[in-house]
Amino acid sequence: MKIINTKIIESDYFNQPGLSTSFLKRFAISPAHAFVYQSETKELEFGTMLHSYILEPDKFFDTYIVTGLENWRTAEYKELKKQSKAENKILIKQSDIADIEKMRQSFSKKQILNIPAEWILKDAIIEQGIYAEIITPENNIRIKCKPDVVYINNDSIIIIDLKTMAAGKSFYWQAQNYKYDWQAEIYSKIVEAHYGMPVNFIFAVFEKAPPFGCQFYKTYSQYAKENIEKCIEKYVDWYERGADKTECYNDEIIEINY
Repeated sequence: MKIINTKIIESDYFNQPGLSTSFLKRFAISPAHAFVYQSETKELEFGTMLHSYILEPDKFFDTYIVTGLENWRTAEYKELKKQSKAENKILIKQSDIADIEKMRQSFSKKQILNIPAEWILKDAIIEQGIYAEIITPENNIRIKCKPDVVYINNDSIIIIDLKTMAAGKSFYWQAQNYKYDWQAEIYSKIVEAHYGMPVNFIFAVFEKAPPFGCQFYKTYSQYAKENIEKCIEKYVDWYERGADKTECYNDEIIEINY
C-alpha cells in the first residue's frame, strides 16, 4: 500500500472527498452496507463526549450543558432541554461528568513510551484531518483519516486513539470485531507518509464503569495490509462496474464450522 500526495484537511473533514477507514470496513461487508446512514448511538455519543472532555476541554462547554437533575421528567429539566436545543448544545448529567473526570484522571497518571500522558496532550496535534492517495494499478484512490492525537517526539510520532470498553472486559475481541488493526494500519501509513517519520499507534482504552481504568494497547495483524488492499481492489472493481450503492451480498453459500 503506497501512499502519496498527503495534505492537511483544513476544515469540514466529513464532507471532504476520500474513503475513511470506517467506510472501508463497512464496504468490506458490501457496498450497500457502506452507504447506510450511520446514526449516532448512545455508545458513540458517550465516546464523543469523552473525546471532547479529554482532548479539547477548553471547548467542552461550547457543546454541552451540565445539569445536576437526575429526574429528567421534571418541568425544570424540560426547560433546560429547551434551552440546550435553542443554544444548539447537548444536555448531560453531572454524574456523567463525574465519571468522565475519573477516566481522565486514570489517563493523566500514566506514561506512554516513557512520556507523561499529560505532556503529550499539551503539545499534541488534536483531531487534524489528513488526506492522501493510494496508488493502485487502475487509479489512485483518495483516502483520509483524522487521528485523535498526533504527538511529534523528536524523530518519531505517537498516534493515540481513544476507545471505551466495559470494565474488566477484554479489549482483544472488541479490536478484532471492529477491525481496529485496519485503523492502525491506515492511520499509521498516512501520518508516516505526511510527516516522513516512523509512527507508534497506541489505543488508549477507557473503562466506562468503576474503577474507570485506562489501559494502552497496540494492534498487529499480518493480514491487515493485505485485507485493506483487497477491499480497495473490490472498491475499484465496484466503481468500474457502475457503482451500484444497493449492491449487497452475492449468491455464495457460506459454511459455518463449529
